[in-house]
Amino acid sequence: MGRLSKRALKNKEAKSRSRDNESFRVQELENDKLRKRLYLASQDITNQKKILNLKCTKKRLLDPVNKLNNQITSRQNMDKRLHIL
Repeated sequence: MGRLSKRALKNKEAKSRSRDNESFRVQELENDKLRKRLYLASQDITNQKKILNLKCTKKRLLDPVNKLNNQITSRQNMDKRLHIL
């Protein structure tokens, strides 16, 4: 087989570059999908922790002893804020 012309070489290089770019794009898409899955999983875990904290906070706030203390403290804080203004 003879030597390829410059045009044929450029076309061949362009085709190989486009194949490389396609494989790179596919890898990027897969990485993006994995990144999204990881993000959603971490968000689920975060939301579960928030829900658990809210449940614990609700139990703590509804406890009669703590409820009275919280009311007193919140009123004191409100008084402090009003006196500052």
